[in-house]
Amino acid sequence: LRARCPRVFVAGFSMGGTLARALAQRHELAGVSTISAPVFLCRLFPYFSPDPLLFCSGLLRFWRPRLAASAPRPESRRIAPWQGYEGAHFVRPLHSFKVAAGKVRQGLGRVTAPILVLHGARDRAVHPDNAWGILSRVSSARRELHLLHMRETLTSGHLLVTHEETRASVSALVLG
Repeated sequence: LRARCPRVFVAGFSMGGTLARALAQRHELAGVSTISAPVFLCRLFPYFSPDPLLFCSGLLRFWRPRLAASAPRPESRRIAPWQGYEGAHFVRPLHSFKVAAGKVRQGLGRVTAPILVLHGARDRAVHPDNAWGILSRVSSARRELHLLHMRETLTSGHLLVTHEETRASVSALVLG
């Protein structure tokens, strides 16, 4: 991109936000935006895990290829449309992501580009403490955090980019 554009910005949602931070550690960027992005998926203290089996993914990946996940309700789908993985969490890729997220977390001090962190205030898939984990570790002189609030309580609060209450704000903040 740098060959075509003098300034490069990256933005990513969830795992894509972790990848955006990895790029920001390796390349000089004009800015980086992360949306609902994890630095951890589960932790013991203070306790958070959307599924307690996440703690065992390193061992579990050898015996159980996937974990069942509940299907979204039709009303949830209307509020926050999503096409992607559903019905199961595949353990090997999930464990690989946990390991990679840890490596990216360790290198956050190398991120110097201006950073915008967007997170759902009540995200039940990627805990909101992840936003603070990003901001507290980067070396960026310009840091901006927006915790987005939603009135509804049916969805996980994770899909900010498609959620009817937050998608316009996400677009405006990332493009602004």
